[in-house]
Amino acid sequence: MKDGRQIRKFVGESNFINIPPQYLFEFKDAQLIHNHPSNNTFSIEDIRMAIFHNVKEMYVITKDFSYSIKRPGIWPIDIEDRTTNIVLSKSKSIANEVVDKMISQFEIGVNDKEAIIFHYIWIFFFDYYKIDYERKEHSKNI
Repeated sequence: MKDGRQIRKFVGESNFINIPPQYLFEFKDAQLIHNHPSNNTFSIEDIRMAIFHNVKEMYVITKDFSYSIKRPGIWPIDIEDRTTNIVLSKSKSIANEVVDKMISQFEIGVNDKEAIIFHYIWIFFFDYYKIDYERKEHSKNI
């Protein structure tokens, strides 16, 4: 989307979409919205693509949540930089500790671990770079 208007719609498989290269230039300063049937937040590939193509905002919609990231003017991340890899590694380590503690205290089930770990990884990672990352739970209609 740009300026609130849908520009393109692509259809892919349940965990992959192949976007023709001739359309990738349209991602610059755009808002990208896609779904994750796995119920997980952003993948590493999502983040790489957003940075590489200078996406303004990206949204992932799952069964339970909507996730968003917003570029702060310019992306302050070089995804290939050693520092970025260190920050990502430390974020993963902290996220694992937090989620393992949640499991041990019966706050979440073991089956929820993967989705929740990725959410916490991005909380710590994006906080380091001062990037707006948000998760909103979908309302439950009774």
